[in-house]
Amino acid sequence: MSERIIVYLFFVAFVLVGLWGGSKGVSYANDYAFYYGYLKRWQSTLSEARFERSIWSGFGTESHFEYMRRLTSKLDAQFVHEMGSVETAFLYRLESLGGEVQNAFLLARPDKIYIYGLNEETVEHLDAFIDPTPDLGRGDFKAKPGRDNKTYNASWSY
Repeated sequence: MSERIIVYLFFVAFVLVGLWGGSKGVSYANDYAFYYGYLKRWQSTLSEARFERSIWSGFGTESHFEYMRRLTSKLDAQFVHEMGSVETAFLYRLESLGGEVQNAFLLARPDKIYIYGLNEETVEHLDAFIDPTPDLGRGDFKAKPGRDNKTYNASWSY
């Protein structure tokens, strides 16, 4: 009888490890798609527009949301239409297996991208994608906890 219990416990442990690994793999894939399919495209477009002074005016005189709405209207219409997973190009919806949804807000500046509303795991993945030695306090990608202590706010100097 004890052999059956051991086999059963081994099987349960195997299934749990498989589920945990699978969920981590899906999370990594979602973050990879967020970085390469969304953030890298933003970085490329913003790098091209970096020296066009008329695009960057108005920062600090209006809300961040209105600033980004105006900025995206000045950028290439095709690019803006394809970006984002919500109604605007500067908001991105990241969904996890557990049904948890995080809406990331992107704020663009001529030399830096700010991303608000990320979870800790996404921040760690992005840091690993961007910086050769992951450290949230150093390098091109930096992040710190937001005011709610549940999400992170990040900046990426490109």
